[in-house]
Amino acid sequence: MFEFEKILIVSSNGKGHMKLKSLLKTNGVKGSMTSSFSCAKARQELLCQNYDIVIIDAPLNDENGIDFAINISKESLTTVLLLVEERYVGDISSRVYKYGTLVLGKPLSSLLLFQSLILANSINIKLKGIADENKKLRKKLDEIKIVNKAKFLLIQQLKFDEQKAHRYIEKRAMDQRKSKGEIAIEILRTYQQ
Repeated sequence: MFEFEKILIVSSNGKGHMKLKSLLKTNGVKGSMTSSFSCAKARQELLCQNYDIVIIDAPLNDENGIDFAINISKESLTTVLLLVEERYVGDISSRVYKYGTLVLGKPLSSLLLFQSLILANSINIKLKGIADENKKLRKKLDEIKIVNKAKFLLIQQLKFDEQKAHRYIEKRAMDQRKSKGEIAIEILRTYQQ
């Protein structure tokens, strides 16, 4: 069983949507499934919601779906499955693989979809872990920048050397049970007025 919170199915006709939804349910996929009948509508949908996976049944009425798949893959953490006619799989795969888009041939077999969903689920888990780690690192980097600004102010205003400024911030953080970033912000407020 696969749990994707939100799935967007992009296909130019209702029959394609019904077949994909049926195949997904047959393969034990759980999650909210939204249908879109064009790239334009799907783009609007993606502006309003985050999706774990987007399945594009190409070609679509308003475009072929390849550039759309690339854009989604480049601009978000969403996993994209692009469904194309079997004879085009190799050519299209060579265009989109570097962006992380998975290409599957039509007619789509239940086994191929199942294997692709395993891969998509693994990719989603990995990407979310990387995104979380990236957030933590950015937060840490922001704190380092603020602490360095505060140290510079202490050096300027109180004539501390770099080591003394560092110890001063560290000691205040321990004494007040706050982070160095919080202490640095207090120092910035005090000396930048």
